[in-house]
Amino acid sequence: MYIGRVCHRPLARSDGKERCFCAVAKRQNAARGVDAFPNRVRAIVQDERGLQLVLSDQPNVPMSTPLWVKICDGKQCSSLVTFSGQELEIAGQKITVLSDAEGGIILEGNQFVWSSSARNFAQGGLKIEAKRLNSITL
Repeated sequence: MYIGRVCHRPLARSDGKERCFCAVAKRQNAARGVDAFPNRVRAIVQDERGLQLVLSDQPNVPMSTPLWVKICDGKQCSSLVTFSGQELEIAGQKITVLSDAEGGIILEGNQFVWSSSARNFAQGGLKIEAKRLNSITL
């Protein structure tokens, strides 16, 4: 589900109000999408195509601590908020996002495993950041 475009145009004002308006509008649209699909939102993704919801076919996404993940492949970056156990396709990679008991985050891809506790680089030049979010403010 497409939520809105990323604001790429230059700011018309030096105080950043246009940019702030775009960010607020995207968050409001994301919140409406989450409310419209209870227990079906697998991820909220922002990439070169804009802001999108990734939905489950059934209302089977368990409530858990949200996880923020950013993956960059050298050309572009994708950021997402998701939950442990979700399988997603991000930055051309099929990944599984997991959370461990100590608060760490593990990403498993077709040809790599990445852990927030090891802070290692993923294979293929991917740069990854991830953290647990205490709450989502949309």
